[in-house]
Amino acid sequence: ASYDAAVQLGAHAMQGTENAYMNHTFSSHSIAGMRLNGQPIGEIGIQALLAAYFRVPTVLVSGDRAACEEARNFLGEKLETVVTKDTVSRYTVINRNPVSVRKELTETAEKALKKVRTAPLPELPGDFELEYRFMCPNAADDFEKRGAERIDCQTVILRSKDFMDLYAQMFGWAPGLHNRK
Repeated sequence: ASYDAAVQLGAHAMQGTENAYMNHTFSSHSIAGMRLNGQPIGEIGIQALLAAYFRVPTVLVSGDRAACEEARNFLGEKLETVVTKDTVSRYTVINRNPVSVRKELTETAEKALKKVRTAPLPELPGDFELEYRFMCPNAADDFEKRGAERIDCQTVILRSKDFMDLYAQMFGWAPGLHNRK
């Protein structure tokens, strides 16, 4: 909470996004997708909500064009973005000139930080329901053992009234453990 702003450099679009370089959600090999309160969400959204939990706005996101579009769709058109590359296929991009990108990142970061006081925070809902779909049932088994509701062989749902508790569950803590620590 002592930070003024969050910046996501080199972000990747969520798993399943078309025309996105190395699209993934936390892992290219284990998570097939996530939905928060019924809406698809990836790392960009989760990290923006984590910052918002501490009342810190995300003011700049850089990455390929798909990542920047995802960030703007989640955080709004006021968000500053820098497209660093255009995707040809999942593992092939056309990179922009690094000197130009560095200059644009510097200028855009300065511009974003000048507007930090008016930067919107994503609203944290009162209840969180995160559907976590894995590529392999083994991961769902582990989450079920920690208290997640099993939906099918590859999908669990994590629930909480507190975002930090939900975030903690995502990374292996049992439900409610964050609130007891």
